[in-house]
Amino acid sequence: MTRFKAVIFHLLIMNALLAQQQDFHTWYNVTIKGELFKNVSYEIEPELRLFDNSGRLGSVLADIKLFKPIIKKNGIGIIYRYQTDFYNPDYNARIHRWGVFTRLRKKIGKLKCSYRAQLLAEYENYKTTRNGMVPQMEHRHKLAAKWEGKNWIVNPGMGVEYFFSIGSFDNHGKWKRRITLSIEHELTKNTSLLLAYKRHNKFNVSDPNVVNILLMGIEFKIK
Repeated sequence: MTRFKAVIFHLLIMNALLAQQQDFHTWYNVTIKGELFKNVSYEIEPELRLFDNSGRLGSVLADIKLFKPIIKKNGIGIIYRYQTDFYNPDYNARIHRWGVFTRLRKKIGKLKCSYRAQLLAEYENYKTTRNGMVPQMEHRHKLAAKWEGKNWIVNPGMGVEYFFSIGSFDNHGKWKRRITLSIEHELTKNTSLLLAYKRHNKFNVSDPNVVNILLMGIEFKIK
């Protein structure tokens, strides 16, 4: 009986320690979509992120994307992000990120499937990082699917994304995974609301914290 109590006590302690490694974030996102030129579309996405159980401002950022379809809705694009991080109270990092991506889409009945691959380079200044002129680089891969039912109030979706570092000694062998479950509601023909839950895990790191994320977004299509 004493040994059983010791095992229970150990499990409770381990559960408490694991719980401390989790955090709850809230993201607020606005997406504006339109056509810049013929067959060249754009997206502008400002976003605000809260962390520390959504009690502190984590970062403010904005993505700008240009996309060129090559075969139907499949094609390539470029992306730029400006981001200010407030996670460190002694140092506000201002981050510039450039990248290229490819996006493939396939519709099977009412199911829309997509794959996106990105190659990204990140600097804390325009040309330098804390490690000098060498940028922090990574490649990402995301698989997603969304079901668009006729006359449905919301359209459910899900996705999984993997993050891998390139050429960084500090991040060698480390990788991340983000799983997303979402629902989307169409307010008007050109406006929709998005609510999503994301679970972000890190692997092969000394602090494998788990981040639970609630994303609330609104999307506008400019015609």
